[in-house]
Amino acid sequence: AAPWGTGIGLNQYIGSGTPRMFGPCAVVLARDATQLFRHPERYYGYLEPASPRIEEVLLTPFYVRGVAVGTVWAVSHDPGRRFDAEDARVLTSLATFAAAAFQAQQTVRGAKHTERALREAKERLETTLSGNEVATWVWDVREDRVWADANLARLFSVSDADAQGGP
Repeated sequence: AAPWGTGIGLNQYIGSGTPRMFGPCAVVLARDATQLFRHPERYYGYLEPASPRIEEVLLTPFYVRGVAVGTVWAVSHDPGRRFDAEDARVLTSLATFAAAAFQAQQTVRGAKHTERALREAKERLETTLSGNEVATWVWDVREDRVWADANLARLFSVSDADAQGGP
């Protein structure tokens, strides 16, 4: 079931969020602290359609690289259930875990993008070099070893073994 129940008008927030700078999120981000709201629809009309009715909302900041960038919510629809300090501690731990997972995902995306860009640049360079009589190599002066591309091996009749770390 959707976390908002069947309330009309709230489906647009599932998997995304509520208006960042108008709502409980804005208060949490401005205060940089966990906040508890009872019947938040009284202050934020876009929460009114929630069904069943929201009794309490507990929010905690979500940090990326030390900056609060959003919030993690726990919503109670049960009139007999009240959030307590332990709920706030668990929600803070969950936000820390979620932030770490988000940052790891961003790092992997960035690495994949960098890897793809490097591979494409290498392919362009190899195409340019193979179409001309140009070669590249790296010489380790201390070890007196050379690592060369296929063009150098071809142009100077160097063996593959010598081109890949030979003297």
